Amino acid sequence: MSRADTNRRAAGARARLAAATALAGLLVLAGCGGDDDSSDSDSATTTSAATATSADAATSTTEAQADPTDSTDAPATTAPDAEAIAFGEPAADGSVPVTLDPGAWSGLYSGFSENAGDPFHQIHSEGEGSLYFNVELYTVYGSGWTGETGTFATDCEANGICVYLDVDGTGPAAAVLADASGEIEIRQIEGGYDMTLTGLTFAGSPTHTIASVDLTA
Repeated sequence: MSRADTNRRAAGARARLAAATALAGLLVLAGCGGDDDSSDSDSATTTSAATATSADAATSTTEAQADPTDSTDAPATTAPDAEAIAFGEPAADGSVPVTLDPGAWSGLYSGFSENAGDPFHQIHSEGEGSLYFNVELYTVYGSGWTGETGTFATDCEANGICVYLDVDGTGPAAAVLADASGEIEIRQIEGGYDMTLTGLTFAGSPTHTIASVDLTA
């Protein structure tokens, strides 16, 4: 082989070695660059997670520090009903005045019964516990009233208009009959009831009195 050929081969080998060396350098640089990107990516992920955690913590803190004046979830309140029955101060004779408010009663029964030939209209309180107030108006028993409108004495025997009161919740059996000194004004008796009772006295221990009470049913 001539010296010229040997020199050409050597030059080619050197060139190939330089090219290989350069390529290896590029690969090393590329590898380093990939690690940096991975680190940057990991760092970004960690930062995002930390940010999310901080956001969650801020949300929890905000919820925990809600405005104490916010009454959105506060339970609704309802004004109490008026008293169904109220007692006044005893009078000089020892009788106790009673005020009834039928509008505050939990129920008011009204109806008519043939009652086996002794028919009567009836209106009474229902479910009051501490009160039983009952008006019975007989159309045959007691000739003084036979079912018409007008004003009549609360005379159970003469008019068949019987008014009862029990204030202690023991029920109809313990109800006291009003005496005949009271009055009832009957404005409607058919297809509904509209009446006012005044000056009622229920003799007992103590005696109870009712100045006036309106019944509409």
